Amino acid sequence: MIVFLVLSAVYVAVFIWLTYHWVRIQHGRTVHSEGVRFSVLIPVRNESKNIRHLLLDLNEQHYALQDFEVIVIDDDSSDGTKEAVEELIGEVGYKLRCIQLSDKSGKKAALTEGISQASNEIILATDGDCRVGSNWIAAYAACYKSENISMIAGPVRMIGNNLIGKFQKLEFASLIGFGAAAISSGNPSTCNGANMSYRKKVFLEVNGYEGNEGIPSGDDEFLLQKINASRPGQIVFLKNRDAIVETPAKETISELFNQRIRWTSKWQFHKNWFARFSTVYVFIDYLTYIIFLALALFNFIDLRVFIAILAVRFLSVTIYQFSIARFFRFSFSTVVGLGLTLQIIYPLFVALLGIASIFGSYSWKGRKY
Repeated sequence: MIVFLVLSAVYVAVFIWLTYHWVRIQHGRTVHSEGVRFSVLIPVRNESKNIRHLLLDLNEQHYALQDFEVIVIDDDSSDGTKEAVEELIGEVGYKLRCIQLSDKSGKKAALTEGISQASNEIILATDGDCRVGSNWIAAYAACYKSENISMIAGPVRMIGNNLIGKFQKLEFASLIGFGAAAISSGNPSTCNGANMSYRKKVFLEVNGYEGNEGIPSGDDEFLLQKINASRPGQIVFLKNRDAIVETPAKETISELFNQRIRWTSKWQFHKNWFARFSTVYVFIDYLTYIIFLALALFNFIDLRVFIAILAVRFLSVTIYQFSIARFFRFSFSTVVGLGLTLQIIYPLFVALLGIASIFGSYSWKGRKY
C-alpha cells in the first residue's frame, strides 16, 4: 500500500502542478495584424473526403488572402486527393499549390519538401482531416509581432459523437493541456502537429527532422524539443479559442488503440528527460493502480483506504480537467461523468498501450510499421 500511496502523492502533485501552469497561461487576443505572411503546409495521404472542407475554411479567413499561401503536399495518395485539391485552385482567393512527394515518403518528408518550397518565413501546419475557424491565421499573426517567438503550439479539439468519441474529447483535451502546461513551465515536451507554427529559418537552423527521419511519427514533438534546445524560452502555447483546430476522433476502439500505439511508440527515442520521465511514470503508476485494485478486491489490502486514495486522485484530476474544459467549452457534467469513467478504465488502457508500444506494430495511412 505504501508504494501506491507514494505514487498517488506524486500523481496528485503532478495534477496540481499542471493546473497551476495551465491557468497561468494568458489568453491570447486576436489582433488583425498586417504584414505577417504565412505559408500554410498541409501534408496529406488519401484525404480526398476531407481536404476540400479545410481548403474552403482557409478561404473564409478573416485575414488578407494575399498574406498567406497554402501548400498541400501529397504523399502518394491513391484516392484522388491531388485532383480534389487542384479543382479548388481556381475557386479560392489565396495562392494554392499541390506538390507531389516522389522520392521519399512519410509526414516528415512531406513537411520538409513543403518548407523547401515555402515562399514565406512563417510556417503554419495542420492536417488534411482538420477544420479551422475563420480567425485561425489572425490568432497566430498577433504572436509573431515579437521576434523572440520561434515556435507556437496551438490547441486541438477532438470531435466525436459516439461514446468512444466523447471519451477521446476529454482525454485528448487533457493531453493538450499537459503539453501547454509543460511549455508554460519551461519544459516543452509535447505538442500536436495538427496545429503548430514556427519560423522557417529556425527549422533550417536545427536541421529539421535530421536524426529522427526513420521514426514514422513525432514530427511535432521532436521538432519542438530541438527548437527548445537551440532557442530556449522562445516557444509558447497559443491559448486562444480562435486558434483551435478540430480533428475527428477515432470511431472504434481498434482504430483508437492503433493511433495511440503510434503516438506512444516514440517515447524511447525522446532525448528530452521530461518527456521520457512522464511516459515511464504514467505507465508505472497505472500498472501499480491495477495491481493494488486487484489486491483490494480480494481483501489483501483495506478496500476503504484504497477508495479514499482514489477519491483524492479523482479530485485532483477533475480540477485539472475542469480548467481545461472551460477553455474548450465542455460542460461540467461531461468532465465529472466521463472523468469518473476514465479513472476506472484508463489505467488498463494505458498499461496495455505501454506493452503494445514496445512489442506491437501499427498501421498509418495504409502503411505498416
